[in-house]
Amino acid sequence: MLARAWWFESTQPHIKTNASNARVAHKRGSRGPAGPAPRTLASHASAASADQRGRLTDWTAAERRALARFRTPGAVQAFLDSLPYNIEREGETFRSPRRVLRDQTANCIEGAVFAAAALRAHGRPPLIMDLTAVHDEDHVIAPFRERGLWGAVGTSKFTGLRYREPVYRGLRELVMSYFEHYFNLDGERTLRGYGRPVNLARFDHLGWMMAEGDLWAIAQHLESIPHVTILPGGRGPRLTPVDERSMRAGVLDHPGVHPRLDPQARPGLAADVHSPRLQIREY
Repeated sequence: MLARAWWFESTQPHIKTNASNARVAHKRGSRGPAGPAPRTLASHASAASADQRGRLTDWTAAERRALARFRTPGAVQAFLDSLPYNIEREGETFRSPRRVLRDQTANCIEGAVFAAAALRAHGRPPLIMDLTAVHDEDHVIAPFRERGLWGAVGTSKFTGLRYREPVYRGLRELVMSYFEHYFNLDGERTLRGYGRPVNLARFDHLGWMMAEGDLWAIAQHLESIPHVTILPGGRGPRLTPVDERSMRAGVLDHPGVHPRLDPQARPGLAADVHSPRLQIREY
């Protein structure tokens, strides 16, 4: 198991989400030392330990070709944006990166873990990060660093909770860039905290990149680590509700508003777009 860098999992004052059901919660700072420059898939494999080279070669030839295309975080994001959002109609899932490639769908935590694996294939650490909320689902992103600045890859039903360019000097700056875009379907601003990035190399013994089963152990770990609060106590109820224009922009590709985007959609799931507050039916 890798030693924990202090900037991966902090013990600062924190908040925590309801850990009683990690599956439900995850449907939705200071700078550390600069990481190495990104490498190609081949050079990363040659520099890795013998054990890690074995893990990389466990990918099939087709999977390696797919991963080779994701040379930049932006390329990973473009791939995730091309996939239909996994609304888990047949039950909760936490697909591995291999299953995301095969099934061509992902929810937020599946997308973040896939992004971590894709970035790892090109020499970056496989990081994911939990954003916590009230009256809402948590969100998971895959943070990365370039030239000492933070960015993130992510997938979401909400327009503004996806990619971030690497322009943020610290983790808190990165997290706060999501604040205005993080709201529930009643227009409440719901982002309240974040956990430090988790390096998924700690789960290599579980075969997380290629597992056929669900990865609930990762979700449970995200729930268990300390989380940093971003708002003073009692400030939340005084936040201004999201205006209707921002709400409409934020749910532009939400499958509940546009069921045509969901190939499995049933009739009657669209919002009443004439309502002063979008009445979106959740899946």
